[in-house]
Amino acid sequence: MGLPGGSLARNAARDPGVAVMPRSRRHAGMRERRVALVSAVVVVMTLAVLVRLWQLQVVNGPAYARAAAAAHVRTVSLPAAQGGVLAADGRPLAAERHHGALAGPPGDDDGADALRTALEDWYGEALTGQAGQRTVSVDTHGAVTRVLAVRAPRPGHSLITNVDGRVQRLAEQVLSRLERGGGGSVVVLEASTGRVIALAGDVVRPRPGESPVIRGVPAGTAAALGLTAPSGIDLPGERTAAAPLLEDLLDGNLLNPSRTAVVLTGPLQLARACAAVANGGTLFSPRVARALVRVDGRAGGEPGAWTGRVVTPPVAGRIPAATLHLVRDALTGPSAGRGTGGAETGVITEPDWSASFGPKLRFVVVVVISHGDAGGAARELQKAAAAPARTTAGP
Repeated sequence: MGLPGGSLARNAARDPGVAVMPRSRRHAGMRERRVALVSAVVVVMTLAVLVRLWQLQVVNGPAYARAAAAAHVRTVSLPAAQGGVLAADGRPLAAERHHGALAGPPGDDDGADALRTALEDWYGEALTGQAGQRTVSVDTHGAVTRVLAVRAPRPGHSLITNVDGRVQRLAEQVLSRLERGGGGSVVVLEASTGRVIALAGDVVRPRPGESPVIRGVPAGTAAALGLTAPSGIDLPGERTAAAPLLEDLLDGNLLNPSRTAVVLTGPLQLARACAAVANGGTLFSPRVARALVRVDGRAGGEPGAWTGRVVTPPVAGRIPAATLHLVRDALTGPSAGRGTGGAETGVITEPDWSASFGPKLRFVVVVVISHGDAGGAARELQKAAAAPARTTAGP
């Protein structure tokens, strides 16, 4: 076999017009094209990476920086100190807090504690205050490195009530002694203002079997004195047991305001009606709270308006004679009106109740006992409320 060069020489000799390219040069041209293609691909990929890096660093860089900083920032809540609920003399109304409702029997939950819980529900926002906030920077292990910002908590207001702690304790003791397994309630109001001096038992949500029954009152008079409507006291969940008995529904007394009726009312409604009689005709909404006070001692706002409306003197004057059967009470000092009740009807068993009040008496006392004698308890509480030991605190 001859050499390739000889073949090329022979071909060139046969056809002098044909130019022959050596094989090595053709291979070199193909390699150059491949290198150019690969280089172009590398350049395009490099440009794509550079564009993406530019987008991450320049376009999205601030957003990522904020996210990274936020990952190392923590917000800590600073609880606010809750304001206290105080008796009229500035002492805590209850030593400790128990959960429950005012309607709970005194044997199950101390009355002052239940009253405090009810007030905390009613005035919750003012007593709770506003929580603060501390913003801190932390490292990768969660340890605080520095404090970025602090918003101090705002403590809650203290609530000064009209409740006389001494009378309140006595009311609870009297009620506990007289209940004998049944139910009952005690209400002590200041006749000239409607201030609540003491509450015990089921005063906000009375049950029908433990609600006073008042006989012989004209339907219009009962409505004018608030015996058939909620009292408007500043405690949650009030409902009234006010209703006519079945015998009055059958007689159609509700359709005739001048007809007398037998009214099932509540202890609060009865107490405020007696207060209206005693003070000359102003029907107040009972108020447990007297003032909201800031930590620095300044007034923190009014707990609520002491609403009242005037009952005409003829209406107020008819109550002792026609409804509450005005009698002389065995009190030391001024005479008092004392309404009494207690009987068996065809619809409901009436509890024993007593209302002690009078034009010269500062306080109205209503005692309702499902089984027992309420008269002696009313006298005892009237004397205790009138004792000069009561002092007040706050504005």
